[in-house]
Amino acid sequence: MTRRGLRYELPLKRPLRLGDQQVTTRCGWLVQRGDAVGDACPLPAFSVDRLADVDGAILRGQTTTASLSWALHALDLTEHAEVATAGLVTEADDVEAGDHACVKMKVGRRPLAEELRAVASLRSTGVRIRLDGNRALTPEATARLADAAGDALEYVEEPVAPEHLAACIQRAPIALDETLLDAPVAEVPRGAAAFVIKPTLLGAEHTLALTALAARRGTPVVISSCYESAVGRAGLVRFAAATAPDTVHGLGTGPAFASDFEGWVRTDGARLTTCAGALPEEDAWVTF
Repeated sequence: MTRRGLRYELPLKRPLRLGDQQVTTRCGWLVQRGDAVGDACPLPAFSVDRLADVDGAILRGQTTTASLSWALHALDLTEHAEVATAGLVTEADDVEAGDHACVKMKVGRRPLAEELRAVASLRSTGVRIRLDGNRALTPEATARLADAAGDALEYVEEPVAPEHLAACIQRAPIALDETLLDAPVAEVPRGAAAFVIKPTLLGAEHTLALTALAARRGTPVVISSCYESAVGRAGLVRFAAATAPDTVHGLGTGPAFASDFEGWVRTDGARLTTCAGALPEEDAWVTF
């Protein structure tokens, strides 16, 4: 069956800090085969491929990239699906749980004293807490933030540089994220509280290998979004429901968009449900 693609650009409500960059739009390609649609949108500063690589793969038939391989795999994920998602707190002075029973908070961005207060404030709401350090914390800061979260803590996601990770795993519940991108599957460290799997970054083959490894080890899997369009998030909801239906996943990036493709994901409190959404005009698509 013929495939076609559409390059898109969607504005964000406010700039998104990615490494040393500030991103104001999310750009990528929708790919369609029959009624199934996927989303190939590399995340600047984090993805192993770039948008230019996806451009080349679609327009010039070059080797499939990581994000495009995931988008093509998502074409087979067509079942209606529903999962729970965690809330997302990106700034220490913007702590709100809303309808979410579990909230992920970014840490390592502000003075430690401010973040400790924010974690304590979040804990007082009664939610389960996930902290995400993006390798920006010291082992000591990791321990203090974990203590501040107390028995509300589910895990701290990739808090420290790789050389400190093994020691931290012995001291606190640590989830792996960046390590899953960096390390060969056979060398992924044992003892993690969870694998936070980002299919857009990993690509289809690596994603499936890691979910299989997690199943063998009995490690919980959390599927996480990377600010994909609503089409991309719908594919992730379907994959999350098929992989770990009872887990609270990390797919709550939709509110970051100022505009998006309509109708693909319905949000009911902390639950996301896939729907049949709308697509842009026919004449803008290319066949590949």
